[in-house]
Amino acid sequence: MKYDLQFFLTNTPTLQYSITPRLSHFSKSIKEEHMKAKIDYDLCMGDRNCNKVCPEVFQYDEDKLVSRVLVDVVPKHLEALVEKAARECAPGAIIVTE
Repeated sequence: MKYDLQFFLTNTPTLQYSITPRLSHFSKSIKEEHMKAKIDYDLCMGDRNCNKVCPEVFQYDEDKLVSRVLVDVVPKHLEALVEKAARECAPGAIIVTE
C-alpha cells in the first residue's frame, strides 16, 4: 500500500492548544494584593492626624511620642482611610505598599 505523504501533511487537521494554564478560579488567591502601612519614625511628628483618620490601624505611642501601625495587613474596608491618612500626613511619614 502506498500513501501520498504530501496529501497527508496538507490535509491533516492541526491540533491547537494552549500551554498556558487556566488559573482563573485560583487567580484571586494567588494575585490578591494586600495593603500594608508603615511609619517612618524619623519623619513622624506625632501630631496624631493618622490616629484621628483611622484609629483601627494607627495608634499613638505615648512613650515614644509617635504613631505606630497596629496591623500587619490593612483590612480591605479600611484601605481608603489609610490612603487618606497617608495623603494628609504633613511630613509624609506614612508609607503605603501593596
